[in-house]
Amino acid sequence: MAQRGPRVTECPMCLVEVTIPNSRLDAKRRRYCDSCKNHPMHYEYREQIYKHGITLAQCDELYAITNCECCNRELAPGKGPGGMNRNTRNIDHCHDTGEIRGVLCWDCNVGIGKLNDNVSGLQNAINYLERNKS
Repeated sequence: MAQRGPRVTECPMCLVEVTIPNSRLDAKRRRYCDSCKNHPMHYEYREQIYKHGITLAQCDELYAITNCECCNRELAPGKGPGGMNRNTRNIDHCHDTGEIRGVLCWDCNVGIGKLNDNVSGLQNAINYLERNKS
């Protein structure tokens, strides 16, 4: 049977130390601190923190952006009922480096992704549209 006792771990959202009073000492799971657990955007942020490896403060900064940085469409505050929609906030990142580039609406994020995050692909699309103006 695994030994139990106080175990120190790190809050995955803000990276402060958290002591778990009666835990299996061989456990690897981290526990949220009370401050992060009670944060009003805890569940929304949690997904972004794990997916992008960012902190609570970085999430606050990204969620303070209210419009798509590409088309300027107003962004929905969260995913909302029913999941994804055109105004859903998407944290855009480089797939090679993982570096966060900004916040986009769903349409802009998918459009850039469909062109493989490739500047020349985007330029070719612009050239195509300019050649075929109606």
